[in-house]
Amino acid sequence: MNVIEGKEEVLKQKRVWKTTEGWCGSFRAYCLDIAALPDAIGRKVDYIFTDPPYGGHIAYLDLSILWNHWLGFEVPLPSLESEIIVGGELRLTEEHYIQRLSESVRLCVEMLKADRWLSIVFQHWNTRYFEAILEEAAESGATLKTAVTQVGDTIWSMHKKKNKDKVLSGEMILSFIKDGKGQRPSGPVSSKRALDELIEEALLEVSPDRRPFAGESLFNKIILKAWNRGALHSLDVSREEFSEVLTRKGWRYDALQHRWFSARDGVESGFQLTL
Repeated sequence: MNVIEGKEEVLKQKRVWKTTEGWCGSFRAYCLDIAALPDAIGRKVDYIFTDPPYGGHIAYLDLSILWNHWLGFEVPLPSLESEIIVGGELRLTEEHYIQRLSESVRLCVEMLKADRWLSIVFQHWNTRYFEAILEEAAESGATLKTAVTQVGDTIWSMHKKKNKDKVLSGEMILSFIKDGKGQRPSGPVSSKRALDELIEEALLEVSPDRRPFAGESLFNKIILKAWNRGALHSLDVSREEFSEVLTRKGWRYDALQHRWFSARDGVESGFQLTL
C-alpha cells in the first residue's frame, strides 16, 4: 500500500510540475551545526519548521556510515560529539541531549525576526525533553500559541507495530511566536490530587462521552496541561503504566483501528505521578 501511495504522490508532483513549469527563484542549502547557523544566515528568519531527533530513537550519523563510505565522505569526530541524540557510537548521555536540544531551541528563536514563528515537531515518553523545549522557548522570549497532535496515516516503525498500545506514533507540532514575552505557567501544582484531576480533565477533553481516541492525543494533552500548571517536571508516566492505567479505567486498545475504546465494567484508577 505504501508503494502505491508513493507512486501516486510522485505522479501528483509530476502533474504540478507540468502545470506550473516548476518553481522559479533561488535558495541556499546549508550543512552546518545549529550553533553555526545564526552567523551564516543572520537573524532575519520569518519562519522555522524543525523536526529534531527524538532522544535515542535513531543514531543518524551511525546509520549513515555506509552511505558516507560509498560517497567518499568522512564524519569528523566533532560532528559525532555534537550530535543531538542519546547513545550512538560515543554513547552520548541524556544530559548531553537535553543541553543540546535546549541550545537548539534558543538559537532558533534567536534567528527569528520579532513576531515571527517557530514550529517544533516532537514526540517522546520522556517529559524532560518536552520540558527542555518549552522552558527554553519561554526563556528565549517565545510564547507557545498552538499545539497540534498528528496521529493520521503515519509510517510506523517495527517497534510500534510490535507494541501498538505502548509505543507513541505521530507527532505533536508545537508552534511559538517570538513576542519577547515568553509566557510561562502561573505556578506549580502542589498536590498529587491536583495532578490526578489534571489527568481526568485530559480524558474528558480528548474523549467526551467516552468516544474512541488515540493514545497519543491523550498523552500530548496531559503534557500540555502539566506544563500550563507548572507540573511538567513532576510528571512521570511510563509507556507500560500508561497502557495499564487506561485498561484499569475501562478502556481497551483496538489494534486494527489504533484507538482506545470504552470497555464494559471498567474500574477507575489513577496515574502514579512523582512529585
